[in-house]
Amino acid sequence: TQYGLYNAPGFADSAYFAYFMQTEIGSWPYHDSLGDIVINNYLYWFAVKQNDTFLAEKRHEQIERAKEVRHNPPAKPADDIGLAVSFFDLMWYRPIEKKSDNKVLPLDAYYRKIDIVTMRSGWERGAIFTGLHGGENNASHGDLDTGNFILYAKGHKFFDDLGKENYKVPGYFDYPPTVRWHYYRKRAEGHNTIVVGKSDFNVPDQAKYADSKFTCVELSNASSKAVLDMKEAYSRYEPVKFRRGMFFTNNKSVIILQDEIVLKKEETICWSAHTRSSFETKIYSKGRVAVIDAGDCALYCELVSNDESLKFELCAAESFDSNYKNHEIEFSRDEYRKLLVKTSKPVRELNMAVVFTIMGKNSKMTEQGCLYTFENMDNWKI
Repeated sequence: TQYGLYNAPGFADSAYFAYFMQTEIGSWPYHDSLGDIVINNYLYWFAVKQNDTFLAEKRHEQIERAKEVRHNPPAKPADDIGLAVSFFDLMWYRPIEKKSDNKVLPLDAYYRKIDIVTMRSGWERGAIFTGLHGGENNASHGDLDTGNFILYAKGHKFFDDLGKENYKVPGYFDYPPTVRWHYYRKRAEGHNTIVVGKSDFNVPDQAKYADSKFTCVELSNASSKAVLDMKEAYSRYEPVKFRRGMFFTNNKSVIILQDEIVLKKEETICWSAHTRSSFETKIYSKGRVAVIDAGDCALYCELVSNDESLKFELCAAESFDSNYKNHEIEFSRDEYRKLLVKTSKPVRELNMAVVFTIMGKNSKMTEQGCLYTFENMDNWKI
């Protein structure tokens, strides 16, 4: 029996959730998640229940990938997690006689309760995968991560979420949460989002009970956009406007991440995103361009703003508060660095975009200014 659960709203469609949240190199580890490939052995049950050959095929693909990994072990052992065959596969196995031709997943998805949007250029291996996250900061296992984004492409996690902290650090699961927001991985400064004002690790750097919603989501296979209202997360600063938009355009080859902020009073504003220390990151054009080189390809990042004082910097994945002391069992962050943009002085208003596109191994650097000219995100057309 399913005790009626199968008929609950949304349950029958939930089998697809794992696919929208991951690629062949892992899943989006928001909140206390891991970045591994999600174990999808339950898909055979859904395939039989719904007579959906597509879902069975997807589990078949993972099993074939597991065989490939066994014969050609990945550079990182974690890439193998989630692929192994289990007894659930034996219980619900469904043979495939021919490939289905009646179901094609859309490239993008929007899940409202957790307020997360994912976008991709395709379902093939190596496709560009990105997304924007809002929702409840105080969700179970949650973080202060309103405005967080990720970007994977060509088998590399160019911008990633750091995921869970060591569950054994003191106070991590106290309720109501107090110490949890002191740990770097749980704070806004530990995510790919915005930090306002002077950082004090003893004080939450976003509102603990904020619930940030998307005001506009338009998704298609050619281009997509999403606009997140973040005022509630930064309510301490009484913002007049505080929103972040993501625009996946140019036939899903260019990503624009844009912030439009107006505060009641002047504050310093810092944009940051976490990338891998193993990548070679270089900054050009007086700080307006950063190139993250993964070897076989690179991510071109261009800063677009009328404020000429804004520029990229590269720093360690550490707190902006110099008094922050890592706990002895806190997970290491040595494999990460932080690309950041910080206002040179307190400001009331910030309008800036960062434009991303993938460069081939021998490609010439994209000409600055040719990908995007700043415009209000209300005018974006998909």
